[in-house]
Amino acid sequence: MRHQTVGLVAMQFLNTKGANLVANLLKGTTLDAVTTWADQVKTKGKYAFTRTWHYVDANDNPPDSCSFDESRDCSDGKCLIGAIALYTDNAGCTKSTAKADRIDALKFISHFLGDITQPLHVCARDKGGNSDKITFDGKKKNLHSIWDTEIPEKRISDDFNGDQSSYASFLVQQIQSGSYQEQAANWISQYGVADKSSLGNSLAAIDWATDSDALDCSIMAARLKNCPPDFFAAYTNAMPTVGDLQIAKGGYRLADWINKIGATC
Repeated sequence: MRHQTVGLVAMQFLNTKGANLVANLLKGTTLDAVTTWADQVKTKGKYAFTRTWHYVDANDNPPDSCSFDESRDCSDGKCLIGAIALYTDNAGCTKSTAKADRIDALKFISHFLGDITQPLHVCARDKGGNSDKITFDGKKKNLHSIWDTEIPEKRISDDFNGDQSSYASFLVQQIQSGSYQEQAANWISQYGVADKSSLGNSLAAIDWATDSDALDCSIMAARLKNCPPDFFAAYTNAMPTVGDLQIAKGGYRLADWINKIGATC
């Protein structure tokens, strides 16, 4: 549900050019419906090589210190910040790319901008939390999965009667006139869709990765403090402040990014 919510939020902030790009490439399909496609194609076939592109291993030391260093953490571009650069290029209109590949590129972008706001997608420790087997709400899960799936699903179930659209509408309202209104402008990178580092990675994605990585120190501190036996209390408190915020960022940034790609057409 996390990725679909990012897509639902993004749809509310598309401008005319962004909406036209989505309509032209997705042909009646909305962003939220394609946000999980990248996970479906990463294990076999044409896009099996993208399996490791959904994250970037920040080789820092949470919870003692958090930092993101492009040359240390993704010098070859074969990670999330490089994937965002590649598929942003392929989704736009600035070079000759087959329409089918542009469609796929937009699907990748809709997923990867959700991935990069999930802090454990920018974390090397414990394989991004995948090797941390803990208990959440009475069920044995790994930390990464809890942040990807269990926390947003429980938030939607408990506080929005299981209605994902209501949750997305709540986040949109928080951006437009609520608690996120004053900070939302700062979620947008100063860099555009064509801006890349000397290593070919997206400069905007480096900003987003740095932002997410900073949260790993608090997430990992909670893991070390509360394990064992149960994370539930700690993360029930964290979800409204961290989970909601990161999903809102993902949706708002995705819309802005698509709007900027659309402006190249």
